[in-house]
Amino acid sequence: QSVAFRPEHVLWLGKQVAQFMPHAEFIPFSDVDLPIPHERLKTSWPSWWAKMEALSRLPNHDVLMLDIDVALVNPWLGMSAPSGKAYHPRVNAGHRPIYGGWQLSSPEFRHEVSTHFAKDPERHIEESRGCDQKYLIQYFKDSIIDLNHVRPDLCVSYALQALPYGLWPQTSFVLFHGLPRPWEVEDRHPWIQKLAA
Repeated sequence: QSVAFRPEHVLWLGKQVAQFMPHAEFIPFSDVDLPIPHERLKTSWPSWWAKMEALSRLPNHDVLMLDIDVALVNPWLGMSAPSGKAYHPRVNAGHRPIYGGWQLSSPEFRHEVSTHFAKDPERHIEESRGCDQKYLIQYFKDSIIDLNHVRPDLCVSYALQALPYGLWPQTSFVLFHGLPRPWEVEDRHPWIQKLAA
């Protein structure tokens, strides 16, 4: 639960997963009750650090983890992550790359990250100044594969690509890194599912 995201936003994402990835199992993690099956968070790690708990509890196969404000726009049949690795799209924004919003990970990668983080979560949160991307790059850069080298058309940034240039026919995911949120601009783009739909 946060100021930015509410249960209706989880349902919004779940409807898109059902539409564009009908064979996938949608497992939201939440610290509040949801009207759909979900996993309750047990830790009180702040903000996106809850992903670290989710990494330790996900099924023992490749898993796609999505931020709640990712817009799905086309079907995606999936792909596999090499053992011990994870795919992240890389978006060059300002002075540093952004790796957040989308992660396809192997069970081995998730085990290594969650085990390392759980040994001293407070220190990692503090030294990364609250940014899980900095943490992943510092400790697991060699285990992260830049998705853009494999499928540059699969995930695009809303602000840097979709807004100024439009979407590729092969694009399945549009990443919103902060503001605006997709439901704030849904009337401007027919490919964004309406929040109230």
